[in-house]
Amino acid sequence: YEPGGDATAFVSFRDATGAETKRVDFATAGTDTVEALALGPGPGQLTVVGRTSGSLASPNQGQMDDFLAIVDGSGAVQTLVQSGDERPQHPTAIGWRGTTLFVAGYDDTYVPTNYVEAWEDRTLQRFTFDGGTFVRDFAFAFQSAASDFLYGLAVPPAADAPVYVSGVLTSGTTKGPFVRSTS
Repeated sequence: YEPGGDATAFVSFRDATGAETKRVDFATAGTDTVEALALGPGPGQLTVVGRTSGSLASPNQGQMDDFLAIVDGSGAVQTLVQSGDERPQHPTAIGWRGTTLFVAGYDDTYVPTNYVEAWEDRTLQRFTFDGGTFVRDFAFAFQSAASDFLYGLAVPPAADAPVYVSGVLTSGTTKGPFVRSTS
């Protein structure tokens, strides 16, 4: 499901009573959503992953691009990057291991005009955060014939520990929900 209209992505900071103390908007003339949050990479920082049909940090590459942002404790956006291709990206989970960020999700159904060119495909990306910049050093799309999704992600802190993903395969001999390690 792709959101539509003029939706604004935002992160709301609240105190113990539930009152909003600050709000960070990620807004374009298009559709913007926040999909997942994680603490880090540094103390007092929050990492935000979402998607946009507009241009937050660079020109849009397709229907919905990913965006990554790091917000500090005062609500200031310290880093904002946008990436994508012609397929609509849909990040669902993120996790840090030191200065490495993992992003799980899937590409939504791709309908370039009046036909389905590709169904949903699981994606896993890894970024290194260095000097305030994200560098994508790994990206994998599973490119299966049927729809499949990644929804969950577990990133243990040990450098040699496998990363775990969970999701759903919709066809084949192993169809159904799954949990797998990346090792």
